[in-house]
Amino acid sequence: MSRAIVISIDSLFTSDINHIKDLPNFKKILEGSSIVKNIDCVYPTLTYPCHTSIITGVYPDKHGISHNEKLMPETNSPDWYWYSKDIRTETIIDIAKENNLKTSTILWPVTGGCNSDYNIAEIWTKTKDEDPFQVFNDSCTKELMEKIYPKHSHIIKWNTEPHLDEFGVCCAEDIIREYKPDIMFIHLAYLDHTRHKYGLMNDKVISSFEKYDEWLGRLINALDEAEVYNYTNFIILGDHGQLEVDKVVCPNIILRENNLIELDKDGNLIDFKAIFKSAGKSAHLIIKDSDNRVEIDKIVSEMINDNVLGIERIINKEELKTQHRLDCEAEFVIEGCEGVAFSNSYVGDIVKKVDNTNYKYSLATHGHLPSKGDKPPFIAKGPDIKENTIIDGGNLVDEAPTIMKIFNIEMKDIDGKVLKILK
Repeated sequence: MSRAIVISIDSLFTSDINHIKDLPNFKKILEGSSIVKNIDCVYPTLTYPCHTSIITGVYPDKHGISHNEKLMPETNSPDWYWYSKDIRTETIIDIAKENNLKTSTILWPVTGGCNSDYNIAEIWTKTKDEDPFQVFNDSCTKELMEKIYPKHSHIIKWNTEPHLDEFGVCCAEDIIREYKPDIMFIHLAYLDHTRHKYGLMNDKVISSFEKYDEWLGRLINALDEAEVYNYTNFIILGDHGQLEVDKVVCPNIILRENNLIELDKDGNLIDFKAIFKSAGKSAHLIIKDSDNRVEIDKIVSEMINDNVLGIERIINKEELKTQHRLDCEAEFVIEGCEGVAFSNSYVGDIVKKVDNTNYKYSLATHGHLPSKGDKPPFIAKGPDIKENTIIDGGNLVDEAPTIMKIFNIEMKDIDGKVLKILK
């Protein structure tokens, strides 16, 4: 009879528990719950690598999702890693299906086209004026596209929040009532968007917690109406922290000035020999032409000695693999100093002001080393969870095997271990 609903609150910090504990629906879950504080994330601390580790139990060097976005330097709107085919390893969804559990995924990253029984993928169109139907239809469960998507699609306003989350919660309510999945994963990004735009902690952030409490109450009510609430284990988790940004640095301008990036007369990319791909508080250096390696190494070495650029350290490919379990297309990663984020810009000033048009270099952002800043919690409450157990420290890769253990399923060949919060 065991069931679970996993609610990911993007950018939820352990310290946020102090702000949500007295809200009525959070209070219902938090009282008597088990909490693992200060979960260590993966590098880079971006939503898609983190969420893929959450549902695979392995680090990015194994699952293959090293960034939110694909390398498409010719456009300002690159594709994200929306589709499950990009994950190299088995996921909780696969394992649950193999064990005859009914699964549902709602706005969970990297689930487009996955084999969840009831899937509403996180995806959006290239531009805000396009009809989102086709991208959802190509990514989601056909039955839901026929029965549930039409009821709520009017809520969607491209990828803006809280509209996308509201759409997801509406879909989740219907799916719970009609299909009663054994395990549901839902990802809600409003808090993350709010922190990007307004900073780590302010009135806007506090009011977003109240919206989350409303959404939680609606999910609780749907479970109650479906007569499965008493059998359901609640998991509420975060994926990464955030850090404040004071200035935005554009390392690609330096590469362009050294003839490693070629632009047309309008500033559009023609070709590159090396290019930086921003991950917010860090940036990946991709080298296309290895013949220029000596020159590139020299330029990057000079960059770290320029205090204006705010580069804290350079992490080479071997260090990425051995120290941070990241195996990707980058030859180097540059990590920003306090207050520094990195832009993909090719033109203009090398140092720019904060820009809220992009999450990577807004007022607060992430993509930093997991050792920095606030860390997320893993909160669990339900019939299969110990009561009032507090643990300080765990890893994102521990979350998948812990969730599966609720169903007495052991995951094999993974990096994580079961957290000691289960009965």
